[in-house]
Amino acid sequence: MWPRRKLRLVTGDSSQGLKGVQTLLTTLNLEYDLGSWTEELGEDYKEHEDVCFWQGLFWPEVPVTELNSGGSVRGCLKKQTIQDFLTGLWEGEILIPLSGPTALWEERPLLWEFLHKAGFEPSLLWQNGDNWLGERGRGVIWIVPLAWLKSVAGEKVPGRPKVLQTNQASWRVRGQEVDFYADQDCRRFLGALPRWSEQDLEQAVYDTIGLAFNLGVSWFDLKQAAGEVWNSEPGKSPRCKNDDAGQFAGTQSKELPFTGFDNLENRWAG
Repeated sequence: MWPRRKLRLVTGDSSQGLKGVQTLLTTLNLEYDLGSWTEELGEDYKEHEDVCFWQGLFWPEVPVTELNSGGSVRGCLKKQTIQDFLTGLWEGEILIPLSGPTALWEERPLLWEFLHKAGFEPSLLWQNGDNWLGERGRGVIWIVPLAWLKSVAGEKVPGRPKVLQTNQASWRVRGQEVDFYADQDCRRFLGALPRWSEQDLEQAVYDTIGLAFNLGVSWFDLKQAAGEVWNSEPGKSPRCKNDDAGQFAGTQSKELPFTGFDNLENRWAG
């Protein structure tokens, strides 16, 4: 029987972001234990012969001499910095770090809610006060706090480079509604939503909607998700324009009947 693979986190007294890393590993179902190079580990490895310490992950403040001595990472097949580990972990993922005021819905960022409702199945690592929340989705998008990410990975953001198409969607406040556009010139009108009730989070909410659209969420899915967030009654649609594109304005407009295809089998026949 093969031994279980396990990670060893080697930290110091001033290690930052440790709780977030622990939550991330638990979310990914990766076993780990914790060791400090400033203290005796006090662990009898003979009692854990069924465990193979696959990697020793160490924080930057751990001295190189300690790693070379093999004390805290003895028994590990590989030694790696926590920064390099996260870079390899998220190499093929789209990482979206959030900063500043963030609107939440059921303790999760609003952006995660929009992506989740649209079927993107995003993953989440989030901090609410002293509590951390981790949720693994089957998609390629991860949402994490920017402050935590910088504390463990430095200034360079892991993941796929240049995936966010910035300066696309835009919004304009108009009375008690907000108009959204698919471009910065406000020529491609998407639709309108009622204004967010909390003024201190209003701009953050609208920017979140724009970011979700840039990531590929359709306006229809955004409107449906906003219907649950803007109103207390789940499923109730907000005061959105049913005629988002303005194509059917006027008194002569009418709903066209829907008829199915008579010969569906040959629909794609050349």
